Formats: sequence, structure tokens, C-alpha cells
Amino acid sequence: MASLIRNPSYARLLGLSPHQCIVIEDTPAGIQAGKAAGARVLAFRTTMPESELHAAGPDWVVDNCGDLHIERASPENGISLLLAT
Repeated sequence: MASLIRNPSYARLLGLSPHQCIVIEDTPAGIQAGKAAGARVLAFRTTMPESELHAAGPDWVVDNCGDLHIERASPENGISLLLAT
């Protein structure tokens, strides 16, 4: 979803503002871009040292998509995720 940062109109096409979005990133630059856009950021531990990811300021850091679990979802209330950290 890094394209949301380059073109915030993508969020608007979905009827969302950036603060209603979660950017998924695995680099400090991407994390910082997501935060600068006003989005919450989920960082994946991939090739970057975890200390560098945390220094960039993500809201959450997880290993991979397997750490994400949908708790509930509805059009009215959005998606509630459980994260295994």
C-alpha cells in the first residue's frame, strides 16, 4: 500500500482518509512515508534490522502475514485485527 503515500487519492477513491488506512511496509523509508501521510503503519521484519524498523516509528512490528488474524469485519465498523507480536 505504499502507493497510497505517493498518491493519497487512492485512499479517497475508497472513501477513506489516510488516517483510516494501514500502510504495510518493511523499510524505514516506507514506514516514515506512511507516518508522514497520516496513516498507521504495520512493519514486517524482513531484511532490515528490527532496531531500524522501530527507530522509524511504526505502530506495530510483526514477522509476516501469518501474524495477522481478522477478529471481526463489517462495513459499518471496518476490520478488527489481532496481531501476534
